[in-house]
Amino acid sequence: MLSHKEETQRPIRVEPPEQTASLLPEHGSVLLQLKESMLSRQPGFRGRYPNHVPPSFSFLAADEQQVMLEWYEDVTKHNYRGEAGPPLMSAILGFIMGGGIRRLVQCGHAYGNSALLLGFMMRRMGFKNGLVSIDIGRQYTRYTQRWIDKAQLNDYVKLILSDSVAPGIVEQASSCMGGAPCGVFIDSSHMYEHTCKELDLWYDAMVPGGMMFLHDVSDFAAQWDITGQGGAPRAIDEWMRKRRIDVLRLNRICAMQPSENVYADGCGLGIVQKSHVSIDEMLTYESDVLELRSKKSEFHQIPLRSMSGTGEAKIVGLCVNGNATSITRPVQAKSGEPLQVDLYIRPSDSLQECAVSYTIKYSNKCVSEGNHTCKAELRKGAFYKVRLELPRPDMRAHEKGLCYVSVGLCNTLTNQHICWADNAFTLTAQADSKSNPGSFAILSVEEVV
Repeated sequence: MLSHKEETQRPIRVEPPEQTASLLPEHGSVLLQLKESMLSRQPGFRGRYPNHVPPSFSFLAADEQQVMLEWYEDVTKHNYRGEAGPPLMSAILGFIMGGGIRRLVQCGHAYGNSALLLGFMMRRMGFKNGLVSIDIGRQYTRYTQRWIDKAQLNDYVKLILSDSVAPGIVEQASSCMGGAPCGVFIDSSHMYEHTCKELDLWYDAMVPGGMMFLHDVSDFAAQWDITGQGGAPRAIDEWMRKRRIDVLRLNRICAMQPSENVYADGCGLGIVQKSHVSIDEMLTYESDVLELRSKKSEFHQIPLRSMSGTGEAKIVGLCVNGNATSITRPVQAKSGEPLQVDLYIRPSDSLQECAVSYTIKYSNKCVSEGNHTCKAELRKGAFYKVRLELPRPDMRAHEKGLCYVSVGLCNTLTNQHICWADNAFTLTAQADSKSNPGSFAILSVEEVV
């Protein structure tokens, strides 16, 4: 009998089930031929689809199935290789069609297998000009365009012959789609330096919340880098650390035998979602000081962690717009007792005054709000603590409960937000209950050295 440790360390072998003939007739003969054509070129997937056709094929209409079958026959005749497999395309299909992603950029289409499937997805969803596919290979693009024409996908797919990091390519792609990409699929050169540039360029180009899909992210796939510098896996490792962005990497270290991978593609899949807060820089200083520089003209609200993990005093939301930045924290408050709040700010510009606004909500209703002008000379880049006293929240019939306190700051001259620092603000001990219940005061402004 194996020990628990031995049992948990055993590799997982995904055994194919017995083939059940009754499951197959629901699919037409063309679709089954299409499946067999794929398996003849990628036999490693044969054990995964004994009783069904993968979703990347089964969603196709009859005429689309015929086009794909003819495509497989033609690339096999010419010995063209390198198409994406069903695990990758089925996973991407789930995100694109399940989420209704309407503007997608593909970096690298080679002979067009994935461009055709992505184009069929866009047509099924009714998103014209939904896919822009970029490849530097003239032969690849000429061949793929023939099949886009044959599939009558020109209203949905635009091919661009270009380097995927060429100057102006983002603007060209966005113009074709009628807006910034909601998704990006990178499967191009697999070279380290080129992938580094693609990650920076296309992540920044996406709309907030956009999805990026990365093929060949496993350590096994590093061999595809013809420069021998580590390929996409190394590029992603370094990019994650540099940009402080999380990447979900399936099969980063894949099993020696394909049958031991739960996700069948040994080359791996990386998935990134762009943050809803557009942060130019996020720098951690000593003593857990956090500085955020947020872009203008956007409004988003996302959950954030408190860097110091101080219990109730957690940042629960960050709202960014062109005028102000407000941060919300929960606090246990007593009805009729004012609160003291310590703000920590690091102005991005020098200023002589700023507007401070606050809102206190209880049971999703505003129980107190106001604004005040703070006249104090603040130097660009310096670190300040601003102590406020907020009026007593009127919690009606409740003596105490969980309130949500929001505080916003903006430069009164430029009407632009002021950068936060060091957990944004903390809620200190409650002020003297004898204080004026209608007061809203800035008690002090001091520079923290």
